[in-house]
Amino acid sequence: MTETKNSLSLGRIGRIVRILLLFAGACQILFGLAYLAANLGKMQNYGETYELLDAGKSLVFDDRTGLIYPLILAAADLLHGITGVPFMLPVQILQLVLAYISSSLVLKSFCNVTTGNRLYVETANLFLLTSAPLLQIHLSGLPYSLALSVLCVQYVVTKRAFGKEYEKKMMWQWLLLFVLEELILPWTGFLGALFALICLLFTRGEKKIQIRGLLVAAVLLICFHVLAGIFILKPGNRGKMQNSPIAIAACHLTWSRLADNYFFWDEEIKEIFSEEDAVAVTNTESLVLTDFGATVDAEYGYFGAQKVYLHMMANVFQNRTREAVSDQIADLKSYGFMPVTVFSNLKGYGRSQTGFHVGRLREHSPELGSLLIMISLYLIPISILLSGAVITLLSKKMVNINSAFIFAVFVIAVVITAFSGYFPFDYRRGYLLWYLMEIPGAFAMVSATEGERKLLW
Repeated sequence: MTETKNSLSLGRIGRIVRILLLFAGACQILFGLAYLAANLGKMQNYGETYELLDAGKSLVFDDRTGLIYPLILAAADLLHGITGVPFMLPVQILQLVLAYISSSLVLKSFCNVTTGNRLYVETANLFLLTSAPLLQIHLSGLPYSLALSVLCVQYVVTKRAFGKEYEKKMMWQWLLLFVLEELILPWTGFLGALFALICLLFTRGEKKIQIRGLLVAAVLLICFHVLAGIFILKPGNRGKMQNSPIAIAACHLTWSRLADNYFFWDEEIKEIFSEEDAVAVTNTESLVLTDFGATVDAEYGYFGAQKVYLHMMANVFQNRTREAVSDQIADLKSYGFMPVTVFSNLKGYGRSQTGFHVGRLREHSPELGSLLIMISLYLIPISILLSGAVITLLSKKMVNINSAFIFAVFVIAVVITAFSGYFPFDYRRGYLLWYLMEIPGAFAMVSATEGERKLLW
């Protein structure tokens, strides 16, 4: 009898939380669509967009620009010149359509879509699309939106690798997606391969053939990456620091302390970089790539510069151990709890680029932008946490191996995002983290009972 009462109590809590989530989701969708309508065709003022456009028009690429996105921007600019269509309009439509389709595939791979719940799956998809940080990248001239869409498709492809009969063509599908990711946003292909491996490891059943096929695709990706770096995406082609993992890690660890640690740097660094230069770079993060990194790469070459970067990282840990460890922990916390971090940044705490990026979000629609980010950052994450707890207790069908996979991917994505950034906290780079944080709320919408849906819809 007691167990029955507890079940009924939990059932009531679940219904209340789900109804609240549906209302909150409806608010976000309403304001998100209004924001979308007001900003369609308008360009967010990011310097990276102009640089990518220049790369596409000049056909000079490096290991930062990728290949596909600059060409997309160049094609949009050509269309604008011929027809007068706003430069960003075709880019935004492409990104929104691909984001909607890829998220729809993800939701349908988790949930059994029937005639009765198809409308709610599409509503949950709109919920994912209109989250303020995600909608911002879908409307921006940056490659994060396309990279996220391809990662979503890759997950669906990986999940289908466990059909009744494994098809060898899966290996080629993986390779195609990895290469596509790599050409959109360099190193994302390896991130996709890692996530595919995690998905396989977290899936029950025999999987030797699948893992073998994935490893073959990963090896071929490495070959492609090397060849692309030689012939197409040559490091330093556009006068910026190489985009190797060692260079990324070195900047992440040393940038904020470049001036403080100047006394400890090797003489080979001091010879080409004065203390005044170090102070300037420390105070202006964009100079890391154009002044500091480009100078070291030009002086010592691609692999020689990596040895220098390794020495610099060793010096930081040797002479600034406590500060270095503290910085890494702070970065992990920042990306692991991004809504809290953004809220804190907007209140003036922490060193970040949040104010600038929120300014771009509000650039053309200040009131709508403020309302949308308030809903997405404050109200929705709280509802997601509550709905996640209730789903765990009540909806056993929703708590399967996919939940463990999402959590594992989230943790690894936090680590990679935190340790791969050159500059202070940048919530745009956490595009995959935002998506994963919104997924539980979308699932709760789909899993809500028919009666609960009718209260709102």
